[in-house]
Amino acid sequence: MFGLLKQFQEREGHCNVRQNHMEDGQKLGTWMARQRTTKRTGKLVARRKSRLEEVGVVWNQHDERWNNMRDDLPEEDEPEEEDNLEGVVAGIGGDNKNNEQQQQQRVVVDDENERKHAHDVERAQQVYTELANTKERNDLRKHVSVLLFLRNYSIRERDDLRQQVTKLEKERDELEQKLQETIRERDEANEAVAHVDQQWKQWEEWQQSCVDDDDDDDDDD
Repeated sequence: MFGLLKQFQEREGHCNVRQNHMEDGQKLGTWMARQRTTKRTGKLVARRKSRLEEVGVVWNQHDERWNNMRDDLPEEDEPEEEDNLEGVVAGIGGDNKNNEQQQQQRVVVDDENERKHAHDVERAQQVYTELANTKERNDLRKHVSVLLFLRNYSIRERDDLRQQVTKLEKERDELEQKLQETIRERDEANEAVAHVDQQWKQWEEWQQSCVDDDDDDDDDD
């Protein structure tokens, strides 16, 4: 982020990054607002503070604008010398008094403006912080919503998978039952075939015995 801030400063001539500013796809404005908040709360480490100030960060932006405006004011013209020395001497006292009053008024005005600017800066930073916190909170809520959706989706997928496994186990049990019935029917068929073979063998033996008896009868005749 320091490189992006330096890039912004070289291009714009200052480091007053807006809250919603994006630099090369990065949230430079949000990051800079977070640094100002950390500085205001006294939690900004000295090393980072020095690095930011080296890049050109001014912590009180309104003071910087006020100084720039004062620097841009035209210089006051020096009063022309008066030919009448007595008039100059007579007016020195009054001019000095007026200058002191004007200087005091300027100091009062400057102090009042500085207080107003400081209050405005603090209020603006509070608003920026609230906006940043709100955005971060909304991003976190979106992230949590996505996680909850994925969790619920995973639970539904798991339940569907369990139902499929239960269905497959039921089909497996039905197939095993049919297999047992088929094996039993096969055994019964084998027993029936064996019984038929035994009866056929007995019939052949009976028939052979009948033939042998006929042959014996013929020999006797």
